[in-house]
Amino acid sequence: MIKKCPKCGSTKIIYDENAGEFKCAECGYVIEEGLIDRGPEWRAYDDTQRILRARADPSPSLGSKISIGSLYIKDKSGRRLSSEKNRKFKRMVRTQRYLQYEDRSLMDAEIEIDRIVSSLRLPPIVKNEAFKYYKKARELNLIKGKSSAGFASACILAACKSLERIVCDLDELVKHSRVSDKDLRKYYKTLIEHKIITAVRPSKPLQFIPSIASKLGLPMEVQRLAIQILHKIDETKKFQSKTPKGVAAASLYISSVILNEKRKQSEVAKAANIATPTLRKNLKNILEVINIEVQI
Repeated sequence: MIKKCPKCGSTKIIYDENAGEFKCAECGYVIEEGLIDRGPEWRAYDDTQRILRARADPSPSLGSKISIGSLYIKDKSGRRLSSEKNRKFKRMVRTQRYLQYEDRSLMDAEIEIDRIVSSLRLPPIVKNEAFKYYKKARELNLIKGKSSAGFASACILAACKSLERIVCDLDELVKHSRVSDKDLRKYYKTLIEHKIITAVRPSKPLQFIPSIASKLGLPMEVQRLAIQILHKIDETKKFQSKTPKGVAAASLYISSVILNEKRKQSEVAKAANIATPTLRKNLKNILEVINIEVQI
C-alpha cells in the first residue's frame, strides 16, 4: 500500500475508482495508474441478488480509456468534493500528466536557470538569453543523455559572455550550479562546436571593476581612478596575457590607497577570488608601468 506521495511527501493518498489510479490529494500527482478494481461495483445481500446482478469482468484496458472529464473525485472518507474543488483537482491531474512528457524537462531547465541567475544577482536579460540558447541545444538533441543542469549553467555563461558589460565569475557559477568546472567547460564548448553561440573574446579587467568594488564597498571615486589606471596600462599591452580579475583587483587596491579608502590585500584578493600572491604580483607590475610610488 502506497503511504506517501513521492513528489511532495504528503500522506493524503486517494484512490480514483473510475480511472483506476492512486493520486496525491495535495499536489494531484498520479502515483500509480492502470489499476482495475476486480470486485463488483454493486452490493448483494443474498445469493439471489448476487446471481441477478453479476456480469462479465471488466476489460483490463478500460481504465486507461476513461476520460478525466467524466470523473468525480471523492475524498478519503468517500464524500464527493465540491464542484470547484473537483475542477481544481482535475486541472492538477491534467497538468501533471502534461508535465510527464518532454516539456517537463524544459520547465525544469527554466527553473534551474532562474535559480542560478537569482543567486548570482544577474539581470533578467541573462535568463532570457540563456533559456534561448538552452532551447536551441534541445532542438539539436544535444541534451539527451547529458546533464540538463550542466547545459543550463553553460547557457548562462554563454549569455553573460554575449552581453556587453555583464560579467559572470566562472568560480561563482560553478559554486551555485550543480556541475563541476570540468563539465561546465565541456558543455560550453559543445555550444560553440554546434554554432549555438560564437566564441567571444576574453573578458577585460574593466568588466570586473564594478563587481569587485561592490563587494569591498568602495565608492565611485575609487572605481573611476581604477578605470583610469587600467586605461593607462592598456596602452602598453603588457597585461593582455594576465588574469583580468587579478589586474582589476590590483588597480582597485592602488586607487583605494591613493584615495584613503585602503582595504586589506587579503580582502581584495578574496573579493576577486584570486590568491593574495597573485594580487601582489599584479600590483608590482602595474606600479612599474604607471611609475608611481604607493605603500602596499
